[in-house]
Amino acid sequence: MGYNPSGISDTVVLYHNGHETSTCTPNYDGVVDYFNELGYDVMELMMPLIGCNQAYQYGNPKGHEWFKQFEDKGDFTMRYFIEPVALAAAYAKKLGYKHVVMVGLSGGGWTTTVASAVIPDIDVSFPTAGSVPKWRTAAFDNWVPDLPEGRNPKAVSPDIFSPPPLEGAGGDYEQEQERPMYSTIGGYAEMYVLATLESHRHQLQILHEYDSCCFRGAGLFDEIRAYNAFVQGEPIGGWMQTAVTAGNYHEVNPRDKVIITTVIEKLRRKGSLEKSDFSFLPFDDLQIQ
Repeated sequence: MGYNPSGISDTVVLYHNGHETSTCTPNYDGVVDYFNELGYDVMELMMPLIGCNQAYQYGNPKGHEWFKQFEDKGDFTMRYFIEPVALAAAYAKKLGYKHVVMVGLSGGGWTTTVASAVIPDIDVSFPTAGSVPKWRTAAFDNWVPDLPEGRNPKAVSPDIFSPPPLEGAGGDYEQEQERPMYSTIGGYAEMYVLATLESHRHQLQILHEYDSCCFRGAGLFDEIRAYNAFVQGEPIGGWMQTAVTAGNYHEVNPRDKVIITTVIEKLRRKGSLEKSDFSFLPFDDLQIQ
């Protein structure tokens, strides 16, 4: 016999799975069920043109560069990535959820980064394998390569640092510096600041040491600490921090899930979070090394 809940949870997780499924298959990777089983309600989102959002009426375009034709005509195409999150978060608040949390993988991690920068309804965000500050800006004059995806084309595995990676390389249409949005915001470090401006808003970015796709942490711990220090040195009311977990696959892995739920449970039990709640997180190699 199935379990029929008598009401909503106090916490809803907006889970964005990015580019990771080519079919309309809810809970395709088990992440939704994982959070459900812990007592959180979940709203699952997918990227434009991906999964349940495939646009057969337009010939089912597969790549997001399809949006550039509209950008060239003056459309603000980033809204197609951000507005679904804003609507979901606003709906969650209307339903009465006390805590709105966002978790995203890959392109969903990118979406989590961007959305949490502009949607104050998101209390805590966990962008996973979704971004690093991969180009210099006026505010942050450093950059971190997007590896292995953004490696120099002449680099041969396993030495993907030689020749040196290329600044800004890697990623889909929406992640490229040429998008007009970035000329206004600057870059990813600035978005990490925006996601934590108010005292009730926090972000724990999760990267994997040897991610098979992108934003790996191995060999880049000092660079990661540098942009964390930049964000933490800004006048933010909340807290931003990066955790690096052991892993060589592009997924929300078991270590990531433990870290995420550790922070969510602190939020549920205390009602709010502070800097100390992000200390001594399990499986965070960045704190251990």
